[in-house]
Amino acid sequence: MCVAILSIQTLAVRIEDDDEDQGAIQDASQKSNVDALLNVSFHAVFNTSNVSVAKDGEVQNASMTSSFLQTADPMMMGLVVFCLVFLALQGVMIWMAHSVISQQSRPVEVQAPAVQPQQPKTYSTCKEHIKAEVPVLNDAVAFRRARQIVKDRGIMNLREDLIKAGSMDRKTGLLKTDPVCNNVFAKIAAGTMKQPKMENDQEALGPYKAKFYLCANGRQDDENWSTIGADYLPRASMSRRHRFITVKDFHWQWFNPLIYGLVPASDGGVSIDNALATAIEIKEAAIHYAKNMGGWSEKVGVFAHLFGHCGLNCLYIHVVDLSELGPSFGFHFNKNCPFDIVIDILREEAQTYLAAKGLPEEIKEKGSSEDEQDEPDAPPKEAYQDRLMAETAKAKGAETAKAKGNKKRPDLNVKSTNYF
Repeated sequence: MCVAILSIQTLAVRIEDDDEDQGAIQDASQKSNVDALLNVSFHAVFNTSNVSVAKDGEVQNASMTSSFLQTADPMMMGLVVFCLVFLALQGVMIWMAHSVISQQSRPVEVQAPAVQPQQPKTYSTCKEHIKAEVPVLNDAVAFRRARQIVKDRGIMNLREDLIKAGSMDRKTGLLKTDPVCNNVFAKIAAGTMKQPKMENDQEALGPYKAKFYLCANGRQDDENWSTIGADYLPRASMSRRHRFITVKDFHWQWFNPLIYGLVPASDGGVSIDNALATAIEIKEAAIHYAKNMGGWSEKVGVFAHLFGHCGLNCLYIHVVDLSELGPSFGFHFNKNCPFDIVIDILREEAQTYLAAKGLPEEIKEKGSSEDEQDEPDAPPKEAYQDRLMAETAKAKGAETAKAKGNKKRPDLNVKSTNYF
């Protein structure tokens, strides 16, 4: 811009010297000449034919374009035009830059993707539903959640699941006990499957042997109670002393404590208070057995593998000596539900049931005065994991012996039915 102004001023001086040829600016002072020429140059560049020049208060119209073009140096004129074009381009560039900055500074509206409504998961069976929704089933909260799933799906739908699984007879409503069915403990209680050398165990049940039956794990699984290995953990006994209690009543309402009191009377089910009484008797029978069998410590645990995490569709309540636990106890930690939790929740429901009917809420506490024994708290899971780590080296030796044929104990290679 400065170059353009200097160029114009130079042209103005040259035009001023040519007074004879420019009658329109004879008497103008040097300052007036400069102002006039600036005005003339502007209109000359933009092809303006008429220029108004102020002189002594009078406005004169003069045609300066032709005179200016004749007087100006062509090179200097080109420089002026170039400067003006350059300034115009610079203005355009500034305007474009301003537009870009404005666009960038403007907040961008981002449309969030449409959230598709999540479809509820569907499960083909009640067992599959519980296992997926309640992966750990060993406390009161999980018990209530699993029991609610059964209620929501309908207890009679669970009945159909048992029939389709081949566990019960549709007409009689009883669990199957024939030799080809998979209800191992029901078959033992019915006598269609024999367990040798269990007479003393049955006698240790005392008055409870009329209603319940005592079962044992496979011989090799009892012997491998302290063994670590993928082949042993799922089925090995959870302690040096580990037994199972089942019922002699094969009605399907007793196949698992999770559904106690839910089967309607129209299908042969008992009320919730009667179901609670049976659950309490199971706990009493377990404590009575451990006390009278001999060899058991006072630390006796009673656990249930509730439906959804049980391996068989028949009742088997674990009676475990907690003084000598094996690694399998920790392996089944997620489904070892203390039986006292079952009793407590059934008692809550029974009290609500009796109150609704206006009956006295006289419900028997767990255990009897003779056989009652508080169940000690099970060791924390960390203790089982430490035990597993400590016996890893010993397990490697067992695996090596197994690979060589296990000459000292060939029965270790024999796989038994998974009762869990």
